[in-house]
Amino acid sequence: MKRVSRVFGKLPIVGAFASSIILNPIFSGSAVMMFGSNLANFFAYLFHLVIGRILGTEKFAEVSSIISFLGLVSVTYTSLGLAIVKFASTNTNKQNRIFYYWARNRSIFLGLAFGVVILFLSPLFSNFLRVDVLSVTLTAPIVFFSLIGFLNRSFLQGLLKFKEQVITLNVELVVRLISALVLVFLGFSVFGAIGGILISVIVGWLATFPFLPKYLRGKKLANFKNQKDIIFYGIPVLIQAAAMTSFISTDVILVKHYFAPHSAGLYAAAANLAKIIFFGTGPVGAVMFPIIARKFARKEGYKRVLFYSFMITSVIAFGVLAIYFIFPKFAIEILYGDEFIGAAPLIGLFGLSMSVFTLSGLLGSFFFSIGRTKTVIFLATASAMQVVGILFFHDSLDSVIKVSVFCAIFLLVAYLSYFIYGIRRNSIL
Repeated sequence: MKRVSRVFGKLPIVGAFASSIILNPIFSGSAVMMFGSNLANFFAYLFHLVIGRILGTEKFAEVSSIISFLGLVSVTYTSLGLAIVKFASTNTNKQNRIFYYWARNRSIFLGLAFGVVILFLSPLFSNFLRVDVLSVTLTAPIVFFSLIGFLNRSFLQGLLKFKEQVITLNVELVVRLISALVLVFLGFSVFGAIGGILISVIVGWLATFPFLPKYLRGKKLANFKNQKDIIFYGIPVLIQAAAMTSFISTDVILVKHYFAPHSAGLYAAAANLAKIIFFGTGPVGAVMFPIIARKFARKEGYKRVLFYSFMITSVIAFGVLAIYFIFPKFAIEILYGDEFIGAAPLIGLFGLSMSVFTLSGLLGSFFFSIGRTKTVIFLATASAMQVVGILFFHDSLDSVIKVSVFCAIFLLVAYLSYFIYGIRRNSIL
């Protein structure tokens, strides 16, 4: 990055500014995370693309609904991960070693508990989602291995080991694609696609161990004494993760419940395209969070990190959105084929909803990095509004998306209002 910075620094007028951006850790970290995470996103969407083409709209709707269900369950370890990133980014090596043992043991227990509950309730989930019970049963071990793998990746992120984090993620998603394809071609259909996910999360978990620092893998030094801090921080983080996952997943599940299989498949395809915006810009927030958390703990300035993060996210989000509005049919055809062309009228408005929600998510992540966890009420309210809105307004797919657009705009306005209020009181920047 220093060599690139020197090249751009020689540019007239904007050279110094360009050089400062490139040397900023949010840029270098985001560059690694952006490339690695979007490569992972490519493999993830290749999975959806290929599986969707092979299985068709109705079977693809079943796979998408199970994946959305997994997303809702994942809020537990997503919230755990954010808390780990927060504390790992500010702890000493010795503190992190103690913290790792504490978090690992509780992650194993939580994963086993969730696995048992899912196995017990799988007939109910199967009936609601209208999918085979065996495919739903596979989600139990998927949740367990996803949780303990996510724990290790969260430590890598908190320690600013972004390259190592994305390597393990890409290993997992490549294995998912290959194993799911093999199982589907062998005739296992939806069960094979979900079975491929199970194989991949096991491999992804194993891939994290070579990259963990040696001091995390030593003997236990002492008992972890900051459990109350984790709990007080973890509760609002859990609410945030639940609300965020609900916003991007519950609509798919409700559409699968209320609409015909073909319409649900079209909606799932449009949803996956819109989520490219959310997950494509996600690496920026993932880099921003530990950097600002560390700077805030050390009482260092973080205004520039926030500005660059918001700028990069906005450019990417609205750039993709423009493509969706101008070339909707091309976007659908290149990823899903002619069978899903009916989703083309949906992706522009869907992309708008996800673009606004993405910017809101970045601001929410910023507030949590500086300890403003009470702002979770905004996200929780918006997610609840979305569910209630869809329950009342689901006469068409277009109506469902408009509910999400309204809720996303409400959330962004709420965050910006709080941000401006904090600036005026000199309590944020």
